[in-house]
Amino acid sequence: MRKSNPEDESARIIVKKFCECVVELRAIHHIGRELFEDNAARILMEQTAKQFFLDINRILISHFLLEVAKITEPESTHNRHEDFTVANILRSIDWPSDVCDDLHRLSGLVNTFRNKYIKDARNKLLAHYDKETFLSGSVLGGFPVREDEKLMDALEEMANVLHEACFGSIFGEITVTMPGDVHDLKSALRRAVAFEKLFAESKGEEKTRLAKYLGCWEKTS
Repeated sequence: MRKSNPEDESARIIVKKFCECVVELRAIHHIGRELFEDNAARILMEQTAKQFFLDINRILISHFLLEVAKITEPESTHNRHEDFTVANILRSIDWPSDVCDDLHRLSGLVNTFRNKYIKDARNKLLAHYDKETFLSGSVLGGFPVREDEKLMDALEEMANVLHEACFGSIFGEITVTMPGDVHDLKSALRRAVAFEKLFAESKGEEKTRLAKYLGCWEKTS
């Protein structure tokens, strides 16, 4: 494998893509925490579309685990072609010794998470269905509280180390909140529950007016 230097354009493209992967993973992780680790949000979801949000929870968990599995795979498949992984990034670029020390420390944390919590799920349920595991209904990929946050912190620190080595500055704190995000969804759910209560308690002209508003929204949705 011919190694590139950190200042090479090829190395910079790799690091930019890695940082984008970490941002996407952080966004997925953030949505999951905001919806399913918040008791107030759980109540809102049960009052509005319980089954839908149960499905969303299952999808988010599978997607998060699969994305972690992909980025923590070995550097190549059957030693024939390279994969875009943490291990490959460490090996394919000629990092300075101090950067190497940081990267190996952080990759150790990431690989520990993979080996303890992701590997079995990846091999038996995520990448394909192991027949015995699938038919038994086994649940794989669980981890203790806050272990996922430690993983995300390690990946974010790695993004900063890589970015500084290639571009001369850290990538910076990852912000995943923006207009129209999960926080606005939670606000919309609160308003929906309030509307339902107001509609149920209304009578006469007020109820007719509320029904008209509801009907107008349903016609345009």
